[in-house]
Amino acid sequence: MNAPPWMTVLVTIAFIWLLYMLLRPGAKKRYDEHGKIPFADEDQEPGKGAGEGSGSDESTDSADDNASDDNQNNRSGQ
Repeated sequence: MNAPPWMTVLVTIAFIWLLYMLLRPGAKKRYDEHGKIPFADEDQEPGKGAGEGSGSDESTDSADDNASDDNQNNRSGQ
C-alpha cells in the first residue's frame, strides 16, 4: 500500500516545522532553562527535599494529628 501524495507532503511540512521550532534562534535559552528543571533541588541544603521546612507541610501535619486524636477518642469511648 502506498501513502497518498498529500500525506507525504503533510508529513514533510510537519517535519520541517518541527525542525524550525527546535532550531530557531530563541529556542536555545528556553530549552536550556527547561533542561535545568530536574536539577533545581540541588541548590538546597543536603538532607532537605523539596518542600521540607516550608510552612505548607504544617497544615498536613496538624490534620494528621487531629485524625490520630479522633481515633484515640473513638477507642477510649468504646
